[in-house]
Amino acid sequence: MKVKENSSKDKYQEDIKFSIIIPAHNEEKYLGKCLDSISAASKLYENQVEVIVVLNRCTDRTEEIAKTYKCITIKNSDKNLSKIRNAGVDIARGEIIVTIDADTQMKDHMLSTVDKYLTTKKYIGGGVTGKFERMSVGIFVTTLLLIGRYSLNMVLYL
Repeated sequence: MKVKENSSKDKYQEDIKFSIIIPAHNEEKYLGKCLDSISAASKLYENQVEVIVVLNRCTDRTEEIAKTYKCITIKNSDKNLSKIRNAGVDIARGEIIVTIDADTQMKDHMLSTVDKYLTTKKYIGGGVTGKFERMSVGIFVTTLLLIGRYSLNMVLYL
């Protein structure tokens, strides 16, 4: 992960395959593991990956950690997650945009798998699972609802 200047001259000097956007609000406990996982997944794409951490009203060491990993950092004070992610997309230079939460770890093969599927031209996007570092009430409830809906559909189907 390299620090890239946001000048128009530099913008076209390198071909960036992946721009990885991480929205972050006080994520010092999780960001390092997330960035380590991105580094591992990026091994096949040396100098073709940029990581953009969108700092959202951080009051902890999140920015310091991102800079230690030489990520591009921008600040955004919106309260809407889509706007926060899109702030990163606005400065992204990659051919492929990937978003990941700071408390999630990317699997080693994720970028190569994304590349493989997108180059077939059969797919234009998608979602994948990762390893989550924490479970919020919202994620827990959503999981229960999905399991419940799946179970109910199976019962109705039978």
